[in-house]
Amino acid sequence: MIHHRLKLVASASSSSFSSLLTVILLLISCSSNRAYSTSKTFSSSSSFFRNRNRNSYLSMQTMESSASSSITQLPAPVKGRSDWREYRAIRLANGMEVLLVQDQKLQTHTACSVTVNVGASSDPRGMSGLAHFVEHMCFLGSEKYPIENEFKSHLARHGGRSNASTSMSHTTYQCTILAAHTESLLDRFGQFFACPTLSQDSAQREVQAVNSEHGKNALLDVRRRLQILKEVADSEHHWSKFSTGNKDTLDTESAYEAMREFHRVHYRPDNMSACIVGPLDLDELQRLSVETFSKIPDRSLLPHTCTDDIRDLIAEAADDAPSGWKYSEALPTSHNVFSKLEKPSLISYVPVKRTRTLIVNYLLPHDAYKLSANKDPLRFLCHLIGHEGQGSIFAYLQDKHFITGLSCGTKIRAPDQSVLSVTMQLTEEGSERWQECVQAVYSYCDLLREANPTALMPLFQEEQNLDELARQWSAPNSNVFSVAPALSKALQQWGSEGCLTRGNLYSAASLDMPEQWESFVKAVVPENSFVERTVRKFSANKTSIKSEPWYGAEYTLEPLQINTATLSELHLPHTNSYIPKHDLELSSELPPEAVHARLDEPIQPPTPVHSGGRNSIQVW
Repeated sequence: MIHHRLKLVASASSSSFSSLLTVILLLISCSSNRAYSTSKTFSSSSSFFRNRNRNSYLSMQTMESSASSSITQLPAPVKGRSDWREYRAIRLANGMEVLLVQDQKLQTHTACSVTVNVGASSDPRGMSGLAHFVEHMCFLGSEKYPIENEFKSHLARHGGRSNASTSMSHTTYQCTILAAHTESLLDRFGQFFACPTLSQDSAQREVQAVNSEHGKNALLDVRRRLQILKEVADSEHHWSKFSTGNKDTLDTESAYEAMREFHRVHYRPDNMSACIVGPLDLDELQRLSVETFSKIPDRSLLPHTCTDDIRDLIAEAADDAPSGWKYSEALPTSHNVFSKLEKPSLISYVPVKRTRTLIVNYLLPHDAYKLSANKDPLRFLCHLIGHEGQGSIFAYLQDKHFITGLSCGTKIRAPDQSVLSVTMQLTEEGSERWQECVQAVYSYCDLLREANPTALMPLFQEEQNLDELARQWSAPNSNVFSVAPALSKALQQWGSEGCLTRGNLYSAASLDMPEQWESFVKAVVPENSFVERTVRKFSANKTSIKSEPWYGAEYTLEPLQINTATLSELHLPHTNSYIPKHDLELSSELPPEAVHARLDEPIQPPTPVHSGGRNSIQVW
């Protein structure tokens, strides 16, 4: 069954004349793309599209002119008072959404990023790392710039750099260059998606680059721990797929065909979003973005050049990935990757580096992803568990010299599942008494479940005030190399209006918090948890040691027995009356001595206590 995000190629007999004309123009505009040429014999109609047409330039000009006149203005992002940047969001005629950011204080560099709404979750089971492989291939030349390393060489000559990443759900490309060379950057960067070569010679070499990356990852504890979790998870779930790939999964003739088909199906303009940040004015940025991204055709409308088996393989793999990542999509059915794991359970493993880590994980409600768009109540839960004041988990365990650090956040946050993690860095003594650390987490979560949600509202409103103060009065991030990819992804996830705030701030609808809060605290129970723990070595009598297949990381999985007695030393945070309101007015609950001036006379400038002369050290 074809995934709902894929577009079916209609036959000419059932298409309207206008749809057929659109397909013809797209084919003509990319007829010179050698990446999609093939030695197979096509039908006479396909052969016609492959031939160069002396009117193709005129056809492309017509398409670009139409694209310029079919731009849709999207709602502008909501920003704070201290954000001096100017924003404009547009949707191009081909369906691609672009966020333009003018930063007048940014005098040196322009950054650009494109996020594609596809990742390793859409990899075929027998071709692990295919999405990652496509990411690598897009850097290796285009029809206009066929030399493989031309893009990176151009960046190096003009103070730029580039990077890309493939997650389970998205593939993001990013680059930056000196502002004077913005147009040349976008011209080359846009060719990644308009007409990449994807040549077979390059593919054979790039498989080795992917395999080298796989070898490097084999020594990273974060990767080894991730693969252990994928191994104990539901093997039929999309999250359990191995995302990096290596030569065993990608060095085949069918993998090359699958790579081209993957790009044809998923690298559609309506499945992408982009962000450009630079000192140029918005009109100029818009002109450049239209010239760059309007040339990207919807290749899913073009006839496939692979075998039917490969076409079906890519379509079936795409069905694994959940919908709901885009702001316009509804949530899919809940399917947590750890739903079949016995709980509570303990996963123990030996790290490469000598670290002492303990992680308590909870499976969150299905609607956690959409609710986390405004960070309530998910962020509030993380705030309380990660609090470091008196009565907190951190303070209790640090006083016992068991931990050196504690954090709380989401390990997985996806439309179909979410997992909350409490991560602790243990001391040597804490590593020996790790059960007491888990007990502290369990006990504190019991305390949260028993608390009256209405009584928590003052703490919740404090967090709202702090977030609003940060939004209104914090300067924007000056690192445009990280800003551009963050915004290109946020544009796709939360839409143009909320791309700066959603996922980062509490909403103003605090009255809804108690009802939502109850569903979250019901989930943080021992019966809904599993624990990860590092050990220096396994016991000699351990007969249940297993090894995950990709990195060879050894681990054990066993039921967890923990004392769940309540700890009286733990309690909720106290309210902080010194936090000002959104408009920076002082709280009415402050004592008089905190509100009024406590000095009767102005502060006098300091007097030097030592001065050894004009060129000597002076002390005040």
